[in-house]
Amino acid sequence: MMPTDILYQFDLAYATEWYSIDISYLSLPLILKVTGTSPSHLYVSGGFEFNFLLESTIVDSLQTRDSLDGIDSFEGAALFGVGGMLALGNNYLFCEGRYSQGLGDIFLKEKKEDLTVSIKTTGLMLMAGFLFRLGGGEP
Repeated sequence: MMPTDILYQFDLAYATEWYSIDISYLSLPLILKVTGTSPSHLYVSGGFEFNFLLESTIVDSLQTRDSLDGIDSFEGAALFGVGGMLALGNNYLFCEGRYSQGLGDIFLKEKKEDLTVSIKTTGLMLMAGFLFRLGGGEP
């Protein structure tokens, strides 16, 4: 699940209004990983991420409300990353950084009405872990 926070603020002559949108997605990535030759174990990855809306909360200067109305239930994103693995005997320790950029506006076109901005999701993920072999061969 990928939580996303969006803060949108604009100032009028004598007033300030702000909106915060908290969105939770179920994220399914499809990634191609290209690994360098041993012993470096460095790699780059890229692909697409398919995000399905689970919940949405909109907070403005007056109220907080749960709202799925007006927010697109599907969002696609492109992603890329870099990482490396360190051999520890027959196992590996890995570290990876990944960036994702939404490809479309999160708001439904028919619900935008007076909203003139386009809001897309972005994400930065840092991962570390331990890989162990269940069979033979390289990871």
